Amino acid sequence: MANRSAFGWSWSWGPITLALIVLAAVLFGRLEGAQQNARNANQRVTQAQQQLQTALGQIHTLRAAAQLIAAPGTLAAKVHATPPAAQGDMYLAPGRAAIVIASDLPAAPSGQGYELWVLPAAGNPVPAGMFHPGADGAAVFSSPTKVTAASGLAVSLEPEAGSPQPTGPIVLAAKFPVSNNQ
Repeated sequence: MANRSAFGWSWSWGPITLALIVLAAVLFGRLEGAQQNARNANQRVTQAQQQLQTALGQIHTLRAAAQLIAAPGTLAAKVHATPPAAQGDMYLAPGRAAIVIASDLPAAPSGQGYELWVLPAAGNPVPAGMFHPGADGAAVFSSPTKVTAASGLAVSLEPEAGSPQPTGPIVLAAKFPVSNNQ
């Protein structure tokens, strides 16, 4: 006859109960690991979706810029850059858009960004929007403008909120007309 405890349990159940408890702990640990793996996978999917949305936005921007650059009457000029490594091109589709394509721009200091200016044939520069280059220093920025005649475009380093007139150093500039796409 098996030994019985005061509660009526047989001592032979003790090792089985212990084994079941250990098995439950192992399975619980694996379940926790699987749940953490699922959370990590969900985070990677979310990051991939955000990167895809960013890439789609960039494609849209590039396609729109390419269409404006190719349009008849768009003026093109090579950029003169203050940071020696920076380079690029600027375009003006009169009455439609001002476009900057730049590379090797340094990152803007904290609280600042790059502001595009349309330089009308007469009068003060017209602000055309703020932008930031990517981590690689590249930027494609297109800003709608109603200006139909301009002597050039410029980019300056300005406070993040922008300025009504240039206050920071001019880092990129272009004079028009250098060429007229027909």
